[in-house]
Amino acid sequence: MNKLNINGSEILTYNLDVVTRSHNNHDYEDLIVEIITREEGKEHSYKYRMHSDERVPSVHWLLSELKEMLEEANRNKSFFEISEDSVRRYLFVSVTSNDHKTLQVTGERLR
Repeated sequence: MNKLNINGSEILTYNLDVVTRSHNNHDYEDLIVEIITREEGKEHSYKYRMHSDERVPSVHWLLSELKEMLEEANRNKSFFEISEDSVRRYLFVSVTSNDHKTLQVTGERLR
């Protein structure tokens, strides 16, 4: 299982964008998450595509949750992690803080 595991102090910036994609004459919304970090003096870019499912009511809800988690990690210098289960296409997003929060979402790492 691959993962992004960084201290909030290493997060330089992030972008959370809702985009629409068409598939079989249906429109779907995806959340594109890009996190720019500075690790060991070098900049890195991580990019994910996330979808709503039975655990995630909408990508707009997910955007709000992720923004809160990223801000908390940065503010408190907590660890922020995205673990990948590429077989099942799950991402596990967590922030270690006073109230350790974890989300399981359907998605994949783009880079």
